Amino acid sequence: MIINEFRNHHLIRDLVTRFRRCVSKSYMRCCIDVYMSGITDWDDIKKKEARGIDDYDLGEVHDLDAEVVVTKRGVVDKDKFYLPKNKVVRYDGHKIWFNVTKDEAKAFKKD
Repeated sequence: MIINEFRNHHLIRDLVTRFRRCVSKSYMRCCIDVYMSGITDWDDIKKKEARGIDDYDLGEVHDLDAEVVVTKRGVVDKDKFYLPKNKVVRYDGHKIWFNVTKDEAKAFKKD
């Protein structure tokens, strides 16, 4: 128990240190995105496979803007998902994972 609290303390301290280095709100948002997902160049995720919790298929990354990742799924009936960047939890160079369940994904789905 004490070891976990000690580790968490270091993680929080590291995160606070990174925030102090940020000079504006937009740069702070960038710091959070990079720290949480490991993505340094968001253009690298274009055309990559997107997955949610329990390996739920969110399609392929099609487009990006400042705060949203747009994915498309399907061949004939294409589903489009507009997923917030702050839902990204991991990127390994091939796939990008979002902290989104199948049910939550419905809220991000638009035609």
